[in-house]
Amino acid sequence: EDVDLEVLARNEHLIMISKPPDVRMDGDFDVTVGRLLVHNFPELRLEDIKLVHQLDYATSGALLLGLTSGGARAASSAFERRAVEKQYLAVVHGHVHPASLPQRLHDFKETRPAKRKAHAAAAGGAPPVRERASVTEENFRLARAALEGVPAGDMTVAERELCGLDGFHAVRDHRRARRYLHSFAQGRTARQQRRLEHQSRPVEGQPEPAEDGGEARGADTSGDGGRQLPPPAPAPAPPPRPTSLEELAGERSPQTVYRAPGAAPETFFVCVPIGEVPGDFRMRVSPQASHPGDRAACTEVEVLQRGTYMGGPVTKVLLKPTTGRRHQLRVHLLHAGHVIVGDTTYGGREQDAYPRMMLHAWTLRVPLDGLEGVGGCLQGRTQDPFGFVRGELTPHVPVVRARGGAGGGAGDAERWGAAVEG
Repeated sequence: EDVDLEVLARNEHLIMISKPPDVRMDGDFDVTVGRLLVHNFPELRLEDIKLVHQLDYATSGALLLGLTSGGARAASSAFERRAVEKQYLAVVHGHVHPASLPQRLHDFKETRPAKRKAHAAAAGGAPPVRERASVTEENFRLARAALEGVPAGDMTVAERELCGLDGFHAVRDHRRARRYLHSFAQGRTARQQRRLEHQSRPVEGQPEPAEDGGEARGADTSGDGGRQLPPPAPAPAPPPRPTSLEELAGERSPQTVYRAPGAAPETFFVCVPIGEVPGDFRMRVSPQASHPGDRAACTEVEVLQRGTYMGGPVTKVLLKPTTGRRHQLRVHLLHAGHVIVGDTTYGGREQDAYPRMMLHAWTLRVPLDGLEGVGGCLQGRTQDPFGFVRGELTPHVPVVRARGGAGGGAGDAERWGAAVEG
């Protein structure tokens, strides 16, 4: 069964479509976003379509794809700078009443340069000059040689790809190379400092050096008398693996789920770090951010409508993520005590009773300042798939069928892994 993709916006470099639910981003499958796009637009070639950002398998809505390397590069840069504006619609279990939540000052701040620049421009001030670090072939080669002892010879093909900027995947590799060099340099410097401290610190049982250059007093002359350095410090233990949804959700507190003074009456915030689960694609709430990889995250939630669906209470909410962590919206709503309808990953197998996971990317606005000759922005808004009739939810659930079978249900989100929301 063919599905006509809704095109929200398009220029010669980029195209914004409305992704159906339960469709994979890419891979060797009959139904993917790229194959649907080529099917609807035969003039396009699959190999020319470039991923700019991702939506989860079961998430529907606004999705931006690159048609040229320059377009993908400019859009990817906007996502990296946190300059993209996104809004999501979701339907969650239960009736959400923000008025019952505690109130405190909303003091979550985005410290990335792009946000500071945007705030300064909005306030009418001069935006600060932003100097961007880069990894060129020369400094990448020298850094590798200095840090790893690699001879400063010709770069390998892989190293050149890490420094390249031709297309989305090369951009991602470029950012990965920069993070790698930064983290490796910090780690190497710390190890060297610890080694120097160990070498300069007397070790218990070590002979004292002789003042006249002769044999040290109490020296070991048995032939094996090397220095005995203390054992290296053990690596930090990985975070414990949660065994239940309650452990993934973490403990809710007035510091993590709250209303803010001056905010709309039906609005509240979920601001709590999230991190990866060892050996699992799911994410978990980590209020103390006590493990490597835990990252700050914040989501604004606005209640739009309360009603019923399949005999149970539900609430439609508008989600405005300040950050863009993997599974952020789903984990934050789990933490707030309201699982998304149809989310088997964070709601259990009882969610299989619903036709889809009810999370939808509603609006998307991407500035294209870095795209020569274009400028401005590309923006689009999809139709609302979660309508209510006399208080009863009537969701729109498009069906996407592959050759020889169905495209899968919401439960396949867990089987096929996870992507980045937004």
